[in-house]
Amino acid sequence: MSNILNAQELRKKIAIAESEKASAAFKLHQQAEAEKKALLDHMSKPSGLSDDQIIEKTAVIVNRAVESGLTSVQVYRFPHTLCTDNGRAINQAEAGWEETLTGVPKEIYDFYQRQLKSRGYPEDVLQAILGHAAYTGVRRETRMAKALFAVDELTGLITAAALVRPSKSVLDLEASSVKKKMKDKAFARGVRREDVTTGAEEIGVPLDDHITFVIGAMRGVAPSLGLAGAPAAG
Repeated sequence: MSNILNAQELRKKIAIAESEKASAAFKLHQQAEAEKKALLDHMSKPSGLSDDQIIEKTAVIVNRAVESGLTSVQVYRFPHTLCTDNGRAINQAEAGWEETLTGVPKEIYDFYQRQLKSRGYPEDVLQAILGHAAYTGVRRETRMAKALFAVDELTGLITAAALVRPSKSVLDLEASSVKKKMKDKAFARGVRREDVTTGAEEIGVPLDDHITFVIGAMRGVAPSLGLAGAPAAG
């Protein structure tokens, strides 16, 4: 017959359990902060990509926008801390806001000036570059802004899911596999799952259909994304 713990033993057991929970929560917080710092460090430096490479990487987003009947597309998001004034000029739509950009956001704006402006893309489309990041404070009010929000985190999840496959390819990846990985919180921790689901809801597309569509778009440019599969052993 098992013995029943006395009150003091119960309190001790509860204290140990609470301590373990607090320790685990602290470790998760530390990990999240480390990932955030790494992301900010990455964004604060030039990407090193050529204009051709940047164009290739935006192809998935552009294809999604065209299929949705959009006339403009959002291509990037970043936190206000990458602005020299913490995003004040952008949020207030002040003239000269582009001068506050640093790191990759500045690189994107310069890319717009070099490649897109002369092709007829209006500068006000750049407002949507901010709109899909919840922490920038800019609302997603246009279909274009909602479309990029819907694909941004998802493309990262799909890329991660493809790279852990034996084939290292998106060509044989199915939506069911991506959804399974999505449920594993330890997988690709930097991907915000709530953004994926909210994004699909905002554009009015079932999640399974949305994932399938984006996989299909990525398959179309798989070689340039590095997701066409590992070369056969010679």
